[in-house]
Amino acid sequence: MSSIIVFIFFFTVLLLINIADAAQNYVIINASSCTDSEGNCQLSNVQSQDGVTESQAGHQNAVRFIETVNSNSSAITSSNSIDNVTVYIDRFESANPGGQTITLQAKRPSDNIAATCTLSSKLTNDSVYDGCDVTTLITGSSTPESDAESLTISYRVQALGASNTFYLDHSYVNITYTDSSPPTVILNSPAN
Repeated sequence: MSSIIVFIFFFTVLLLINIADAAQNYVIINASSCTDSEGNCQLSNVQSQDGVTESQAGHQNAVRFIETVNSNSSAITSSNSIDNVTVYIDRFESANPGGQTITLQAKRPSDNIAATCTLSSKLTNDSVYDGCDVTTLITGSSTPESDAESLTISYRVQALGASNTFYLDHSYVNITYTDSSPPTVILNSPAN
C-alpha cells in the first residue's frame, strides 16, 4: 500500500513540475526579410537594437513604409497553446509636422487579415520599444501556430503637412505560449 502512495506522490510532483515549467515558454522572432518604399531595405539594419537604422524620407501627402517579415517555422508546434503575441519596434521620426499618421500593422499570412496600432510621434532615439498586442489576430486564425511564426510587420508614416524622415532600428515578435503536450512518464518495475 505504501508503494502505491509513494508512486502517486512522485507522479503528482512530476506533473506539477511540468505544469509550472510550461507557463514560462516564449520565443522571440526577429526580421528575416524587409522591404521599404524606396526598394533598398537593408535587413541587418532592423534585426537588432544597435543604433543602425533603416530610414525612409517622407513626402507630403504620401505614405512611406518599412515592412519586415518575421519568420521562424519551428518556433511553435501544434501542441503549444499561444497565450500572447506582441510586436515590438524601436523607432523614431525626425520631426513632428502635425497631422501625420503613424501606424504599426501586423498581417497574418494565412488570409492577409491585419491588426493595426496607432503610434504617437517619437522625436528621439530613446531605445524604448513600442508594443502592439496582436494576440487576438493570431488566436482567431485557423492556423495560429504558423501565422504567429510568420507575421508581416509594416511601419507606416503618412506626413500630411510636411516632409518627415522616419527611422526603424529593430523589429521583433514576442510569442508567449504554453506547452500543452502531456508529460512523459516511464514506469520501471523494481528488480527482484
